[in-house]
Amino acid sequence: MFGISILILLPLIIFSILYLPFVSTLPYLDGNIQFNMSYDVYAGGIGNYFMQWKSVHPPFKFIADSIFFRMFGVNPATYNILGYIFGLLGIIYLFKLSKSILNKKTAFFASLLLSVSPMFLSAGVFSLTDYLMTVLIVISIYYYSRGDYVLYGLFASVTVLTKETALLLPFSVMIIEGFSYLRTIVKKTGNATLSIIKGLYLILPLIIYSLWGLSLAMSGQKAWNDWNFSSTAREGSFYTILNNLITFKFLNDYAFQSWTQLFFLNFIWIFWGLFIVGLILYLYRNLGYAIKKIYLGEQNTKALLTFIIFSVLYVVMVLSFQTFTVPRYALPVIIPLLIGTAWAIDKITGRFGITGKTLFFIFFATILVVRLFYSLDPISIKLWGQTKVFNLTFYALDKHLAGNEGIAYNMEYLLAARYRSGKIKSAKGYILSGQCDWMFPDPNNDFKMINAFKLYNIDFAFPCSYNYWNNL
Repeated sequence: MFGISILILLPLIIFSILYLPFVSTLPYLDGNIQFNMSYDVYAGGIGNYFMQWKSVHPPFKFIADSIFFRMFGVNPATYNILGYIFGLLGIIYLFKLSKSILNKKTAFFASLLLSVSPMFLSAGVFSLTDYLMTVLIVISIYYYSRGDYVLYGLFASVTVLTKETALLLPFSVMIIEGFSYLRTIVKKTGNATLSIIKGLYLILPLIIYSLWGLSLAMSGQKAWNDWNFSSTAREGSFYTILNNLITFKFLNDYAFQSWTQLFFLNFIWIFWGLFIVGLILYLYRNLGYAIKKIYLGEQNTKALLTFIIFSVLYVVMVLSFQTFTVPRYALPVIIPLLIGTAWAIDKITGRFGITGKTLFFIFFATILVVRLFYSLDPISIKLWGQTKVFNLTFYALDKHLAGNEGIAYNMEYLLAARYRSGKIKSAKGYILSGQCDWMFPDPNNDFKMINAFKLYNIDFAFPCSYNYWNNL
């Protein structure tokens, strides 16, 4: 099924080494909120999920988690294993996609970069919806690049049932297919019957999401709209996004903060720099060839253009939404950046000798390790400052519209979550801490999680005692 190359083994091994030590960690922050959603589906089905939450995300993750709960019991490892499975799939399919639209060397570098991506890992352990959606987008575009419209339609349908923002994927594909169809009309080529069948699979994700929307309406429920800080919040998230676009309100403080994170957070500016340099070097000599490739409309080129259009739409429409500027929201755009960076590294280092290549890879490997475990980027520190959580140093994104989820951008977040998890599991009545607000940042959902995992060693009425002398 996968046709896995031996080159993919190293990224899979590295990802496993980084991920598995956290598999029994108690869910934290948004990971805990989404655990409770999954538990509600497990405990009482979709109806119970609707009843417990005033607005809801599509159900794929929560149904998948509830199936795991029924098979293996309700425990942290059962909840976190979904992220591990999807992480492996993401690496495998990113390799296959990069190989399909570019080449094998780029595929290896891209999958390696994904396996050590701090954003990918930090969002993955608790299988957050943005993470699952991102992996499913990669899988969907891979099958689209192969011209397999059946599997594209099926996976894209699952994608839109994971998070609403994935609707930009089928729209992006339809834009590309629309231009492709016009080209066949001009050239008087193509098969009308085949085009109709293809069209059905292209719109299948939209049909599936419409059915989900219909079920919400029939249940008196609405699509996710919590933490909508816009002036049109009462009209819902979809209305807000369209209104932002039409009235140019997408140019707002939340957008500027999200875009700044996308281009500068935690050494990501080095990736953008490499990609831009590689692109300039390529276009300088191959601009005509690139234009010809676009004109010919080959399937792998259409897939690449789909990723580009999706990314542009996502940056403008989703990352401008007036809500907490959570770093992981940029994850679907980070993936094509990793592909572009891997491709650029191949182009740039191809001009170096052995010494130049060695020095470059030592430098780049150092950056990869530092950004994975530390928050030492001087540009990020200048932009956001620093803060301490459980004696770990983070960029102070929580003080710049990101909320407490602003610490979730690298392995430090997972280390903080594991530290808290150990404190809760070993507590005898209450926890002594100088940061009770980080130990139990969302008391209602935290206590619901503690009860679900049967951690009765915690006193719900008095779970954390503040100790000035203990800053942990």
